[in-house]
Amino acid sequence: MSSKILQTIKKELQKIIMAYELFVKQEMANHAAAGAYAFLLSALPVVLVLVYVSLIILGNSQAVISIISEIKGFDNLPVEQVVTAFFSKKLNQVAGAFLLLNLLWTSRLFVLSVQRGLRIIFSDISTGTPLRENLITFIVELLILVAVIAVISALQMFQYAVTIIPPGYISKSITMIISFARYLVPLFILWLFIVQTLRVLPAYKISTCKIIKASTVCTLLYTAIAYVIQLLFSTNRYGVIYGVLGNVIGLLIKVYFFFWLYFLFAEYLYTDEFFTSIAFKKYRALFEKKKLNKIDRVILNALQDSFKEQTIRLKPGMLLFKKDEISDYAYFIVSGSIGIYFKDPVIEVNEPFTIVSPGNFIGEMGVLLHESRSAWGKALDTTIVLVFTREDIEHLIIHSPAEARKMINLLSSRLRDLNLQFQEGSNELSHHL
Repeated sequence: MSSKILQTIKKELQKIIMAYELFVKQEMANHAAAGAYAFLLSALPVVLVLVYVSLIILGNSQAVISIISEIKGFDNLPVEQVVTAFFSKKLNQVAGAFLLLNLLWTSRLFVLSVQRGLRIIFSDISTGTPLRENLITFIVELLILVAVIAVISALQMFQYAVTIIPPGYISKSITMIISFARYLVPLFILWLFIVQTLRVLPAYKISTCKIIKASTVCTLLYTAIAYVIQLLFSTNRYGVIYGVLGNVIGLLIKVYFFFWLYFLFAEYLYTDEFFTSIAFKKYRALFEKKKLNKIDRVILNALQDSFKEQTIRLKPGMLLFKKDEISDYAYFIVSGSIGIYFKDPVIEVNEPFTIVSPGNFIGEMGVLLHESRSAWGKALDTTIVLVFTREDIEHLIIHSPAEARKMINLLSSRLRDLNLQFQEGSNELSHHL
């Protein structure tokens, strides 16, 4: 295995660990439970709306009873009496309106629980407005309702059609396709739900390609976990103990793990997008720690390896930046020192205005103010620096109040030193005059 592949694997593992740390810190498991609860609230209205739609399309209560009876969990219930009583001709329109309103309310709770979780994950970089978020919530809610009801209704209808058509009129291949579709289409709906909610709900836009990859892995992982749950937890045993609620318990476990994975992968996308600033926060805390134990050293070395692509090594006398250059990057000094010169140190030998030591940033003022360099930066000895983009610096300030205070103190001290040197120069000039 090449070193580049190994480095990529190590970096991905670091992202997963950091994503999980954020997941635990922000208590996203509670939001996963809220999402599962909201989903179960909207599940029964969805089933009843399916019954209502099926009754309108088929016009035959017996056909509807046959379809509903095939759904797992309803086989022990008096489906025939419920369907006949609830969807009688006198209550037909009233029942339909009531179900739609109930479904809209419960599905809104479901979408809001997802939106709140994503808002916490992307809280420090969100730029949305209340009007935008409410409008998007309503649109997503309607789209999910229409898609779920339409797809499930179509699958149930096809399955029912296969059972009533005499043998020989439908080929075995079509029957197999419909049977497979009953298992694959729900997974596709889950995948599409993950992709679209992560694309639409967060105000901060992540690359669609990254979302698709994360959604695919999340769906596959959930499928494997759901299969294991199905093997370990017998719904038949729960059904004996709790009746129809046994199936609800099994469904609740699966739904909870789905939302647990959903929010974990959302944390991963956030970590992947801002890995540099999140990792640097941990790196600097260890960098400034006086005594490191073995675990700290392992973590520090791993973080240093993750910054290899952003690391610059300078020999003594090499310039880090020049005056009047565009300030696109800021630098953190890991070792060595950088001298700041107001006159070109390559052309003219002169003393540095100040010397920046390890553990400090340099060049951040021009990056934050969108200004060109006001001086030259030269390595005074063998120096190692980490390179940060403007986006990294801005997110680091927002993401970490401690880093923001350090940077403010650093800028204040440099302005104070500059002011003192200016005053000393003015006093010397007055003395000569």
